[in-house]
Amino acid sequence: MLSGEEDKLGKWKAEDSVGNGPVESEEYRILVDIEDIIFSNGYPTEQNESPIENVQVGITISDVTSGVDASTVEYAISINSGTSWTSWKLVTGLNSGNSINVTLSLKFPNGTGNRIKWRATDIAGNGPTESKVYVVIVNTWLMELSIPKVKLLSPPNGSIIASTSLELSWRLLNSDPLNVYYDIY
Repeated sequence: MLSGEEDKLGKWKAEDSVGNGPVESEEYRILVDIEDIIFSNGYPTEQNESPIENVQVGITISDVTSGVDASTVEYAISINSGTSWTSWKLVTGLNSGNSINVTLSLKFPNGTGNRIKWRATDIAGNGPTESKVYVVIVNTWLMELSIPKVKLLSPPNGSIIASTSLELSWRLLNSDPLNVYYDIY
């Protein structure tokens, strides 16, 4: 019986029923891998809000013994805080290895209910193993608030003014009026 997570060398001896032998085989290398893969460096983190709906997400998937089988890397997303999930979607274009960095650009709706989880299997067949669930916060209001929008209230667009003095009236939309500078030209 083999145990532990390491390389083992083995030989076999055989003898037939009439007494020929025993004959010993060459040494065989046997790799024992009983550990699941490890997920790390998932992003974005909950501290990183995205101001746009197309969010770059990623994860590092590792297995130091047999390696990660790239053909098994998948993700699922939820937009309702994990109440329901999409079916697993295969990630293509990866190469198997001891450590795989996965990066995707995925579209999420505005809000805090977005989640992503990953799964994969190692080359020895352990798995599929699921990652923890990562929260993806999308706050497009941040972007809207950071770009000042000005609406001219008076005079109306296309007005003909028959005066040498003019009083303008405008309104700021989605901005902090104390931090906006004006230039009239």
